[in-house]
Amino acid sequence: MLGRQIKTFAGKPNQFPGRLSDAAPNMQYDGELLVQVAPGVDAAAVEGMMKSFWGNRSDARLAAYQNMWVAFRSPDGRPLGLWMPGARGMGVPG
Repeated sequence: MLGRQIKTFAGKPNQFPGRLSDAAPNMQYDGELLVQVAPGVDAAAVEGMMKSFWGNRSDARLAAYQNMWVAFRSPDGRPLGLWMPGARGMGVPG
């Protein structure tokens, strides 16, 4: 069964890596994390948040996230990207 968790994120972009790290164990590192971002956050900012997450972790640490993906949405539901936290650089912006 697919696990799914929904979060809103209104923090600063540099806070996102920690929030993702906090959410992952609650999902047992498996399934989809749907993140609704604050107004004004665009696909480029979302990509930057993922790059920050990857940049602070070794490949060994990222391996724990291999069965997760993160779907970002704007407050009005517009897709802002689909990313795989366990695979550095893997995802689709916007």
